[in-house]
Amino acid sequence: LETNKPSQFDASTQWAIDYIKNYKQAKLEDKYLDSIAGVIKEKNGSSASFYQWYYEFSSSHDLLAEISSNPATRPDKIYWIDGLGVEFLSYIMHVIEEENSNLKVVRSQIARSELPSSTHHNRFEGCNVKKFAELDELGHDSHGYKQFDTLRQELKVLRDIIQEIIATCKKEKCTVAIVSDHGLSCLSRKAPSKKYDGKFEHEGRYIKTTADANSDSDYLVHHNVDESQYYKVALTHSSLSKIPTHQVHGGCTPEEVLVPFVLLSNKKGSSNIVTYQIVMADEDIMLSNPIVKLSVIPEPAGVMLTCNGTNYQMSRIGTHWTAELKDIT
Repeated sequence: LETNKPSQFDASTQWAIDYIKNYKQAKLEDKYLDSIAGVIKEKNGSSASFYQWYYEFSSSHDLLAEISSNPATRPDKIYWIDGLGVEFLSYIMHVIEEENSNLKVVRSQIARSELPSSTHHNRFEGCNVKKFAELDELGHDSHGYKQFDTLRQELKVLRDIIQEIIATCKKEKCTVAIVSDHGLSCLSRKAPSKKYDGKFEHEGRYIKTTADANSDSDYLVHHNVDESQYYKVALTHSSLSKIPTHQVHGGCTPEEVLVPFVLLSNKKGSSNIVTYQIVMADEDIMLSNPIVKLSVIPEPAGVMLTCNGTNYQMSRIGTHWTAELKDIT
């Protein structure tokens, strides 16, 4: 039940950690809690408020491309766990630690799925990709979601998967990534459904539409550029057709779109590998006030800036690092 911050974490997304804690509680009680409803109303009240937080998280595929471009972090194997939501990230970390193997967690992070948050739109391809489908199959069990029973099965399946990954990696030196295409929500069963026309998919979590459709408070209209297709995607736990009987995905709730991203390695020096996210507060620097201001995630011990052959030790002010450039033209 612990909900720990991952190693790569932006303070502005603290609300997501709090939401995950509340979602776990809602899942245990099998109730649509006020704490969940309040966040959905604030964060998913409109397409604008949704996109504002959605794009604060990197997509799983972008993160995978980023680490694959660096020889020091390039994964030898990619383990795709279908239906693995972000609420299981702390549990994965716990199982890895409990196994006491030679695999070290190089990086753990909350990533996002592409919309709609379905497997079809978030597949991982390649000869070094191995897919585990058992968790997703549990979510779509035709017998429906059962309080406690389903969760116990999920935890057992996930423990078995992580133990298999660790056992495989014990035999050789390797770096592996654990990724997911989407999460699952058990709370659409507790929300009133909406009735919209169109061919709905995934128990009404999204519907194909056209470019002239307008977003409203129930759904946003999202253009999936890979397909050149527009979708009405459910913003809230209320599905766009019927009330589901089991866990669902495809919509915009945090537990559907936020997924774990974990990089493990037993290679020499892997524990010292850190990938930093550096964001400029302002890309334009005025000659009249030549101050560079930026944020660095995760938090480093110090930051050195080099410009035109001159080194500047940056100063920490709040959540930013700053330095004033000298003799700049």
